[in-house]
Amino acid sequence: MTFQDTLRANIDEIRVRAADFLLDTCTLYRKTGEAVIDGESRPVYASGVELNCRLIIRSGSESNNVASQERVIAQGIFTGLYRMQLPYGTEVLEDDKITYTDTENATLRTFEVIFAPPFNLYTGAYVVMMREVK
Repeated sequence: MTFQDTLRANIDEIRVRAADFLLDTCTLYRKTGEAVIDGESRPVYASGVELNCRLIIRSGSESNNVASQERVIAQGIFTGLYRMQLPYGTEVLEDDKITYTDTENATLRTFEVIFAPPFNLYTGAYVVMMREVK
């Protein structure tokens, strides 16, 4: 049996176990179009759908190295991008909006989806990339 065969046989269990990490809730708003208000284009969203989720805050590291230069890496520079794990099968598109209440300080945070991966036979945990909207 190949690795792919083993993975296919266990993917449903992997997805169930990945969903065990979805301890928070968020609301997903699908972008339905745009409206022009006072000459400014603004997004229009459908009613929100509440989902279980897990916010993943990433601190990135940057390296501006050329192979011949000394390799100095600045760790912990915040890239401004976030990831959020959602239930497998959630339909998310770029430009959708997600609101999330930060349980540490009870602050409502709003994010714009900038990347939603395609569904794949081998996807266990579904993770989208977002940026915070102020």
